[in-house]
Amino acid sequence: MCKVINYNKILINLNYISNLEWLGDSMTRFDKIMGNETEVNERKILKLVLDDGEDIRKCIEQGMKDNNLKDANVVEIVGNLKNATIDSKEGRLEFENIEFVNAKGKFKIGGGDLWGAIEVFTSQKKPIAGKLLKATASQDVEIHLEI
Repeated sequence: MCKVINYNKILINLNYISNLEWLGDSMTRFDKIMGNETEVNERKILKLVLDDGEDIRKCIEQGMKDNNLKDANVVEIVGNLKNATIDSKEGRLEFENIEFVNAKGKFKIGGGDLWGAIEVFTSQKKPIAGKLLKATASQDVEIHLEI
């Protein structure tokens, strides 16, 4: 059964949202010097930890419903997946023991059902980018949801 570990508060600098870390006071001082006032927003991360053989989508749905969330964004998937099906420009591809460099997606609960998708980028020699259609977790895979 998918477990909710915790909520972590993080700060996001909305002017530098793409893969840059918030650098605290030094970045604020730099932005003031450059004439850019930054907007800082507090977000929460819901970390879901999956057991071996659990379905990724079902765990996201369960985590959202258990926490009364109407929408959430996948910001990261940590760990290897036992198997995954990805729809890419090369077609529908099946993988075993796959890890992602990047995983992003948006989900909403509507009419009692989960709606949304995850876009992934694989970490193999020839990286594949595409939409994750289905996936099964290995032990202790983490899904981080921004709520």
